[in-house]
Amino acid sequence: MALEYTNRRGQRYYVLQGLTKTGKPKYYCARKPGRVAVGELPPGFEIYEHPQSALVSIRKIKPSRVLACEVEFLEAQVRKLAGIEHFIIDRQPNALVIYVCDSDPRQLNSVFEKLCGPLGSRAESNRQWILQNASYSPMFRFTLGNETERLFHLHRWCYRGAIDGWFPLSPDRPLDELAADYLPHLGQESYFELM
Repeated sequence: MALEYTNRRGQRYYVLQGLTKTGKPKYYCARKPGRVAVGELPPGFEIYEHPQSALVSIRKIKPSRVLACEVEFLEAQVRKLAGIEHFIIDRQPNALVIYVCDSDPRQLNSVFEKLCGPLGSRAESNRQWILQNASYSPMFRFTLGNETERLFHLHRWCYRGAIDGWFPLSPDRPLDELAADYLPHLGQESYFELM
């Protein structure tokens, strides 16, 4: 049976196999089924959904120095300290990047109600549609600086047009201290004042 993956937008991708110019096998995802479908990925490969675009690809598994318990801790802290429900934490080889949903489904539903009248039973399906089609933007990157002491340095994404990129905020500190100091700014105007 062909391996399939459905991304957060509800788009189905098929895992296919092709050949490189030198005749070696290559693996990729496509929206349409192809001739050489793959039943399972070879060892060392994974299906990856990009947090911003929801684009699906096949990539080599990259070992991460960031621990699974640190990912879980950060997820819990985003919910607790920032009160944000819709976010993605991307575990990279030496960092954790928080992506936040650009649209709040509750706010957009209230806008729809003002424009179109009461949504009633359609409110939940509207909310699901908004979430499926929402974009996510990078906000914070916690990079592991000292693996022995588990210290991270923090960057925030800078939205200044010509200089879009990561802006340093804090030198190496424990993850819990950084979370307590900076996560409450997520989704707030104060985020843009962090320097």
